[in-house]
Amino acid sequence: MEHRGREVGEGVRCGMLERSGNPGWPGRSAKCGMNGPAAATLLLMPLWMATAARAEVSISERKSEKETVVVLENEFVRLTVDVLHGGKVTGFVYKPLEREWLVSGQAMFIDHVWQQTWPGELYDVPYEYEITHRGPQQVTVKVWRSLQRKGMDSLIGVKVERSLSLSDASPVVTAKVAMQNPTDAVKTVGYWSQHIFRLGGMGDNYYVRPSTTGLAVGTFEYLDEGRKRERVGDEWVKAPTDGWTAALNPTTGEAAVFLMDYNDLRWLYNCIGNHTTEWYYDLLRMVPGSRWETEIRMLPLRGYRGVSFASREVVADVRLMRAAKGYQVAFSLGAGEKPLENVVLEARALSHPGRKVIAQEKVNFKSLGYLSEEYVSSSLLPEKSGSVVVEVSITGKGFAHRFEKHFGDYNRTDRLVAGIFDTGYELQPPRKEKTPLGRPAAVKRIPHEGFAAFEAQGQFSDAWRLEDALKLKGKYALTTGHFSSNVYGEQLDNFPAGYKGIMALDVVVLNNVSTNSLSPNDLALLIDYVKSGGGLLALGGWYAFGGGGYADSALADMLPVESGKPFDIQWHREGLPLTLTPSLSFRGRGQEEGHQKDPLANLDLSGNPSVFWLQELGAVKSNARIIATAGDKPFAVVGEHGRGRVACILAAPCGASTADRVLFCEWQQWPKLLGALLQWLSRG
Repeated sequence: MEHRGREVGEGVRCGMLERSGNPGWPGRSAKCGMNGPAAATLLLMPLWMATAARAEVSISERKSEKETVVVLENEFVRLTVDVLHGGKVTGFVYKPLEREWLVSGQAMFIDHVWQQTWPGELYDVPYEYEITHRGPQQVTVKVWRSLQRKGMDSLIGVKVERSLSLSDASPVVTAKVAMQNPTDAVKTVGYWSQHIFRLGGMGDNYYVRPSTTGLAVGTFEYLDEGRKRERVGDEWVKAPTDGWTAALNPTTGEAAVFLMDYNDLRWLYNCIGNHTTEWYYDLLRMVPGSRWETEIRMLPLRGYRGVSFASREVVADVRLMRAAKGYQVAFSLGAGEKPLENVVLEARALSHPGRKVIAQEKVNFKSLGYLSEEYVSSSLLPEKSGSVVVEVSITGKGFAHRFEKHFGDYNRTDRLVAGIFDTGYELQPPRKEKTPLGRPAAVKRIPHEGFAAFEAQGQFSDAWRLEDALKLKGKYALTTGHFSSNVYGEQLDNFPAGYKGIMALDVVVLNNVSTNSLSPNDLALLIDYVKSGGGLLALGGWYAFGGGGYADSALADMLPVESGKPFDIQWHREGLPLTLTPSLSFRGRGQEEGHQKDPLANLDLSGNPSVFWLQELGAVKSNARIIATAGDKPFAVVGEHGRGRVACILAAPCGASTADRVLFCEWQQWPKLLGALLQWLSRG
């Protein structure tokens, strides 16, 4: 891969490049960087193909007593929307091959909410509809339906709306999905998008998803010389790293790429045996009048043996090809939403682990269309190069993308490989960027009487005696949400919904709950709340800090400590004695020691309060203050974030009191200590 600055497509006028030796393959191969039997051959397109007028986009209706369908069509696709049966797409013809992708009751763009098991109430019910654009550049049909299933009060009345659009110049199908709460109650709902189809009409489809362990690939394959057909690979990807998923048929080169907003994405899923492509969005807590919107883009493409990366601008694949002595790296690259010019691909092959450069390459693509271009490096990776990561950057006018693909013994082959492998390779998912629903122009705290707190309650929450501490404040109001972990993942059944709910609180308490149970909208609300002067108390346990994923979440910036790794909680058989440091405890912002009476100064430590299960930290941040220790380790740490205050108690309320030691949360003075901490937090 040492070649530099090669150009693909130079000197080609209306040309189609096809690799000789495999004339049936639908992709296009580069004329440079290939040698021997992989040499490129130039095939000129017929003049009528080069000069054909672009077909217009159209939309039509067909109505009778038994059916109401809307047909959207351009030169690339024709899709049929069945209004009376879920408003879903029940016909999808990929016109470059005149192939129907939906057969035997299959459908695309099926609406669900993931609080309901499949098929749910929306799958086959009549929708309302309206044609909102009739051309000439774009056609759009909007369908909608309100949730009505009895017994599901958190869903009833929520309006589900979906608009499907085609333009005159692109194969892309754009779906704009919205959920709206027109009721006078808070609703809790999670959208789920499902697509059931099979590409190519032959062979098995492969499903590719970006995950923290690299590309997760699944399929059905014939094993044992064709006698047994089995599912191969994971169906669930619960730690996606990007907002796309792809289905493809490597035999025909057909691919369907779906793009969605990563910031709203919860899980990716394929029911492989039933040829489904699906994904779940994060849970929404919708206050009255709120509206959530997202966009899905489907790219129907051809010329792909695999997909390693997808975006609105470009779709790419990277694979290794066996050579006489070692391996060559092959790249497939095609346009996403529209044709491109002057696209630069730069790649480095790195050893793994260690990430030492083995080889590198730079390729210029003068033009890219919807049929993929292929480039094969003429340099070799050694036969015994071990585990390799190919790091790729793709740049063009107005965009720059970077991704990498891992190769080990399990996928060092020219074919797409499905399965579950222990690769020793891991990526960190990017942090989600989220603006909370209904964010006002100015975020302000809301005055109120008494002391108001919200507690997200996890395992052993009662042992912390939070209400005993609140009773010391006189008039108080405590609302709660309950943490659970089950087949639907880690969830909270309640959290302050919207700014009016959270800005009227004095303190939010996260009591041994994971960040996975908080939606991105919940976390974004919490960040705004603390920055605006709110108080946050994080209590320890097996689902908190390292075990709760705090280090890799939006909480990390707010906390006064650096969280450890999973299973960071350690048992101390004899107990660690609790010690207070009142000289530092509650000095306020801008105050020197002694300017404020310390509420912990007179607490009686008789009874020897002790800690038996303690969180192991990464570190205490430099601007934080340790107000209590367990032995010589931090127990309670406080800090500030924006105008607000944050405190962490780094222990689990577990262990058995003895004659000479009392578990810290059973200590008689514990409610006073916790109450003083709550009071300090409320004064941000």
